[in-house]
Amino acid sequence: MLYSNLKAVYRDGKFKLLEPLRLPEGATVRLSVQTESPAGTQSIMKFAGAWQDLPDEVFNAFMLEAARRRH
Repeated sequence: MLYSNLKAVYRDGKFKLLEPLRLPEGATVRLSVQTESPAGTQSIMKFAGAWQDLPDEVFNAFMLEAARRRH
């Protein structure tokens, strides 16, 4: 059976799964760990409000260019 994207909490040197997993006792598994850290959010949020002092025409030009590049 293949499971993917399991969520767990790491405490006291152990992983605690947030949902039950049907595996036989003593089963060997291979784990890949990817953290869900708010650090990424913090690095983005330091720019919050950065556009508030831009003149409307500069902001609108920026938004138009961003939309153009998405297409």
